[in-house]
Amino acid sequence: MTQSTDEQARKKARVEQACDRCRSRKVRCDGTQPVCGNCSKRNQHCVYNPRLRSRYSAQYIQELERKAALASANGVLSQNSQSKASPPPQGDAMGSTGGDGSEKFYGSSSAASFAQLVQAAANVGRIESDSGPDLDSAEAENVFRKDSTNGSFVSAGSSTYRMSRPGRSSGSGEWVFPPRKTADSYVDSYFAYSYSLYPFVHKPTFMQAYESIWTGEGYEEDDDLFYCIVNLVFALGALLGPHPDPFVNSKAFYDRSRKFLRYDIFEPGSILLLQALLLSGQYLQASQNPAACWNVFGLAIRVAQEVGLHRDRYILSRSNIIEQQLCRRLWYGCLILERITSTTFGRPLMVSQKFDVDPPCCVDDDYIGDSSIASPPPSAPPSVIHIFVQTSKLYDILAEILTSLYDNVPMSGTSSPCQSSTTPRDKLLQHIIRLEIKLCQFEKEIPPHLRVENIAGAPYPRQTNVLFARFLHVRILLYRPSLLPASSSNTPGVHSELLNSVEFSASKLCLDAACGLIELIVDNQHTTNIPAMWYNIFYVHTSATVLLAAKLHQALQGQLDTERMARAWKGALKFLQKVQPEWPGASRCLKVLEFLHDKISNTTSHEKPTFDLLPQQIDPGIELPSDLDGLIDLMNDRAGPLIESASEYLQRWDIL
Repeated sequence: MTQSTDEQARKKARVEQACDRCRSRKVRCDGTQPVCGNCSKRNQHCVYNPRLRSRYSAQYIQELERKAALASANGVLSQNSQSKASPPPQGDAMGSTGGDGSEKFYGSSSAASFAQLVQAAANVGRIESDSGPDLDSAEAENVFRKDSTNGSFVSAGSSTYRMSRPGRSSGSGEWVFPPRKTADSYVDSYFAYSYSLYPFVHKPTFMQAYESIWTGEGYEEDDDLFYCIVNLVFALGALLGPHPDPFVNSKAFYDRSRKFLRYDIFEPGSILLLQALLLSGQYLQASQNPAACWNVFGLAIRVAQEVGLHRDRYILSRSNIIEQQLCRRLWYGCLILERITSTTFGRPLMVSQKFDVDPPCCVDDDYIGDSSIASPPPSAPPSVIHIFVQTSKLYDILAEILTSLYDNVPMSGTSSPCQSSTTPRDKLLQHIIRLEIKLCQFEKEIPPHLRVENIAGAPYPRQTNVLFARFLHVRILLYRPSLLPASSSNTPGVHSELLNSVEFSASKLCLDAACGLIELIVDNQHTTNIPAMWYNIFYVHTSATVLLAAKLHQALQGQLDTERMARAWKGALKFLQKVQPEWPGASRCLKVLEFLHDKISNTTSHEKPTFDLLPQQIDPGIELPSDLDGLIDLMNDRAGPLIESASEYLQRWDIL
């Protein structure tokens, strides 16, 4: 045998044991002891720990887990054995047969689920008589136990959470990073401005993997999706933080992230993919491509449902506590962002029913480990996760508002997308009163450190203002149908002073919320304590259209705080005019407001315009259609909030 064939045979020889580091990185180890070749090259500590062999066969453990899942579905397990969570059922594309081991969720309507129930029914009474040793109670409790201090499950034998997918290699040779100082500033801005509102990564794990990019120490993630996420973090940090050329730099990082997303619709989803999709959607909210934003959040929901995040027991089937908490954040993140985009575009909700998923723990990531959640010391500040949980509660109410008061279908002719056009006036006001009670209860339960009246000493003033802005916007959506004068025609021939009084009060509350939202953003525009700019533009525009609509409500004339309305109107226009050079959406909003202002002023009997004219000419560099329909199409991809907040007021009254 020649020397070359000898070397080839040695390369193909099976290594008896790999070192711990090579095994965790899933790279080939030469097995050299005491230090393998890979660790020697990296000058890192090399450890060979013996791999423990289970006294039960893998086949027996898989069979036991399968029976536990089936029996749990039929309710035949005791409370003790239910703590042993099992993986979700698997099946083929039609949900009829077993799958290939990837994470998939099949609900109760699927053929696979029904077949498993049939098998479970046949196995009832024979589960413990099958061959193989039984796990005793001590071993069962060692799988999962409930932490009595915080209600989270604590795993006794969990693995280390990683930001990579098992068995996936990367094109790391193509990875490119900015200078370390620049990259660090982008990461800092991401955690300050984006993560503090949407905690879609586990910060210590991300920072450990990020640090290994530069030092080669610790866990080095070898997955293109991780690199995609890193670039999305750079993009959001560059866009939201105080950095030069935010649009150019953030787009460069976003384009690079798209190159490494590499999602095949025929492959199963993963937590890492879901993180990448949600971060991509966040960035697209600021782009000129609203359709992409809508589609990405829709895809994220499908991926989340595929891996079972909409069912609590499938989240608990994951043995790692960090992963459990991330699953909860990602599921609620899907709901929050989908409800935002549904409101913005005036489109139906993909997820309207409630699911039995507990919210994430309000504990900072530094206290969440692989196997337990530690209790923060009494001197620790409130968790940054609080605003995320509060937003999820608020947007549960928003979802009810959208389904009760708005049907979110495109307009046809002169019909309105608001259900108030067909809902009797008394029923409409009943919905408003019922939902207002829920909104008042939410406001009452806001934690002290997030209450706007305590902002002077608040640890996170930006979170406080952002939550208050979201609250005011939801109030506007709740009360806005009362501003429609045509609502009284839904009960012809009926004059009710009580209904008139309720409608009048709701209209004034809507105006108060609109003025308050404009004042909040205008008063804080020179600080960092307001939402992202694309939200500010949307909030200001929505509020300004409410001010215009109030001018057409005859019952409100002479009962309004006209001075406050005039200040809010001027503040809204000046704000939009100021930001329009960098944000083209502001120019489109100004054009719509100008269009509506002229129409309403010509319709009313006032000799002077409804409000003062626009402070300055709209940016002439922006090409804008001359008709309202074209403006709406341009702004919101053919359907959106302007259909609800502008043309519904005008088309129903034959103004357009």
